[in-house]
Amino acid sequence: MNTYPPPRVLEFPEVHYPEGYRSTPVIGGNFGITAGLPKLEDIIEWQEGRRRFTRGYYRLVEGPQLFQLQQGFSKHFSVRHAVAFSSLQSGLLELLELLFNRFEEMRLKVIHDHFDPEFSSLVNTLQSLRRPVSYFPSNLENPLQTVDPGKQEVLLIVLKEPISWIRNHFDLLKTASIEKIPTVVFTVSFKELESFPENADYWVTSLASFDDGTALNGGIVLGNKDRQMTELREIRKKRGNVLSLRNASLMMGDLRVSGKLLSPKIEPRNSTDSKQQVLERLCHLEHAEHGLLYPSGMSAVSSVISLLRRPDKPKVIVIGLLYTDTYGFLESTYRGKKDTALYLKTDDIKVLEQYLDDQTACILTETITNPLLEIPDLETLGQLARKYQIPLVIDNTLATPINCRPLDWGADLVIHSTSKYLSGGNDHGGGAVLFRKEHWKWSFEHHHDQWGLDPWEPEIQILQQNLENFEERMLRFNLNGDKVAKFLKNHPEVEKVYHGSLVQKKDLSPKWLSGFGSVVSFTLRSGDLESLRQFYDHLPAPLLKAPSLGSNQTLVCPYALLAHYHEPSSFFEYHGISKHLIRLAVGCEHDLDPIIGALEEGLNQTL
Repeated sequence: MNTYPPPRVLEFPEVHYPEGYRSTPVIGGNFGITAGLPKLEDIIEWQEGRRRFTRGYYRLVEGPQLFQLQQGFSKHFSVRHAVAFSSLQSGLLELLELLFNRFEEMRLKVIHDHFDPEFSSLVNTLQSLRRPVSYFPSNLENPLQTVDPGKQEVLLIVLKEPISWIRNHFDLLKTASIEKIPTVVFTVSFKELESFPENADYWVTSLASFDDGTALNGGIVLGNKDRQMTELREIRKKRGNVLSLRNASLMMGDLRVSGKLLSPKIEPRNSTDSKQQVLERLCHLEHAEHGLLYPSGMSAVSSVISLLRRPDKPKVIVIGLLYTDTYGFLESTYRGKKDTALYLKTDDIKVLEQYLDDQTACILTETITNPLLEIPDLETLGQLARKYQIPLVIDNTLATPINCRPLDWGADLVIHSTSKYLSGGNDHGGGAVLFRKEHWKWSFEHHHDQWGLDPWEPEIQILQQNLENFEERMLRFNLNGDKVAKFLKNHPEVEKVYHGSLVQKKDLSPKWLSGFGSVVSFTLRSGDLESLRQFYDHLPAPLLKAPSLGSNQTLVCPYALLAHYHEPSSFFEYHGISKHLIRLAVGCEHDLDPIIGALEEGLNQTL
């Protein structure tokens, strides 16, 4: 018989990282989405596994608030791993997708004891898996008799009163564990269990509260299986359905005071109104008719691809270089199969037609590619997409709707990381998908609801505030990018500069692009690692060393070493990208002289 410790108040320990971790200052305030990077040698040591970061590159490390929240749950329930998600639905579905990807034919069996509105919502959520799901009531004499040992199955236990049921079926759960049938326990609240359910492999529970009508969303997955839980963290990174740092912080504050989850006190503002106003603004900017907000830019990307890519249409055709985590998502196992993406260069558009077939889910590219700042031919892409009735998906983050409106040129879906230019303050995390066609509306809204992808209200409010001067900031970004690109082009220590203003003659500029943004990439004349180190390590203020873009402050990073260090030499050769490429994300500072002066000082170190 299982025994449970007495209930105890949930507490959160101060963050104490193990020896060997290196912390750098956060950029953007307490909830900043990025942080400073250390010297180049520390970055190389990190790549080699000799150093770990607490901050500095949030796509690879967790923000301190998120880390602390997860550690608190891990210690409270005496479990090795806790991984928090943007919603209960996304946590459950990410875990199930992880388990399903082991076997193409794996089935889900659900043991339940109620059919109420909450359970009906779960049934709707599980439909997004596109997997066979069978439901069995928990009052069967032997509810696990439906489980076939040795078969490719996952057992999901949905319980209204989990403690008594688990106690009564202790031996049955132990049998499932022996037979290596993954067992997931699902509860609407973590208060429904006093300890991690014995003989279960995973426990998925909610962090959400609606006590005052304000939703504070979140979900968490608990488990002791090291490899699978590590993989789950990796999947969360690839999909981007991560819990907001603001959300995590307020949750911890509520739990410390009350021992139970309460909604935070925020400005009296209607959530629906804030969201609607932001969407109306974005739709107006992009000439769109419909749109949805997401927890992150990567969440928007992964949701679009997941919705478009099906077993009968598994192929995604990629044009040019993309954001690095998009590659990770595309190259992950899909239905037990790999190689579902085809990668072409931007100048391969002239031969694209030969690769378009009835298995093509979509064509995916960026208006201005990252980090080589190439400009794909949107007009031709739009014509081909319409001819073959294949969705054209454009990530417009680097161009923004001030410089390009892809929907006007044949795109079907436009994606934004709203944490970049649209916000600018390094203090907001989010994404958006915008479109015109009515037939996208139901399917995207349904998928959005199934996965619980609505961002948390304070994140929307931050975006709304930052959008107020977006047009003014973006014009300044364009001017500053052009000016810095010209400076670097004329500097004797710079080998090559990548920026649209330098390669496009005025009479040959793309019809669909009115400006080139402020991201400028370049290589040094010597091209070796030592010169990169001399430049990068000695960059003075006001330049900030950080791996983001679209910030109001100028940021610089050794992009290839950070984002593509794990790639083979063939990757760099194919795309024509140097391993020592530097990416400069120029800010919208009104006085650019200190920025250019700092660059000059850094470049002088390479002489």
